[in-house]
Amino acid sequence: MIFMITYRFSNGRDLKSNAFEIEVGISPKFIPHFMVHKHISDEDKRRILDEVKGQRILTMILEALFKASYLSEHVKLGTLDFLGMEIHVGAIPTVRLLFGQDVKEH
Repeated sequence: MIFMITYRFSNGRDLKSNAFEIEVGISPKFIPHFMVHKHISDEDKRRILDEVKGQRILTMILEALFKASYLSEHVKLGTLDFLGMEIHVGAIPTVRLLFGQDVKEH
């Protein structure tokens, strides 16, 4: 069974997580996984953040995605490609950037 999280913005565009994990324990976490499909302008980023103002977790996820998108364009690790990211939403939020060889290209 495949689960996908989707948030639809007022302009009809979707934010989709291609997978997610839930960690249960002393410090539970919700971990959506994302891939960068398109880089957007700073103006579009501001507009999107204005649209979700007041939705703390969604705002945090979007800000993390925007930073990771920037890093995916500027961080080069030899022959490794930027594959996506995980956002750990919990007591201590973290973002994990994933690099590796994209099997579709090699």
